[in-house]
Amino acid sequence: MHWGIRLSFEQGFIGYIRQSNELRTSLIAQALTEQYQQTGNWTFLHHNGRAVTQIINTLEQENDLLVQSSTKSWRTQVWIVDHNMTRLSGRGILPTASQDIIQKPVKYHNQIVGWVISNAADKISREADINFDRQQHITSSLVTMFSLLVALITSLLLARNFLKPIKHILKGT
Repeated sequence: MHWGIRLSFEQGFIGYIRQSNELRTSLIAQALTEQYQQTGNWTFLHHNGRAVTQIINTLEQENDLLVQSSTKSWRTQVWIVDHNMTRLSGRGILPTASQDIIQKPVKYHNQIVGWVISNAADKISREADINFDRQQHITSSLVTMFSLLVALITSLLLARNFLKPIKHILKGT
């Protein structure tokens, strides 16, 4: 029962993290769409390497998506690419469509001019999430041990009461 509850919790929590990352990716795409509409091109990214970081920090503060605003606390990395899939922002290896990714379009005059891409969360990686998972694991283990102890004591008392009449019959024979 304990492992079933743990599995259910982990899958549900990963689903929550994925949903949070999808919301975050959509908000970034929306903010980039607004920026692109103001300039008509991607120059706001070419001349300002911190533009995406500023957009993300602003969105996360406004929407309270993260407890900390440090880039090390982000759940997943974000890449910005143009319509040709040329990287405009983001570090590391750009994930491919065959991987489990979240991809949201950036549109200008109903045309897709770029994409915001992030890895879909398939594991718990943020320190606060790991601590929450650890606390849930400890609590679940304690509840399981307590339940086992109560079941053991109850079983012993019931077995003793059920055996009394049988013992009297044995004495009588």
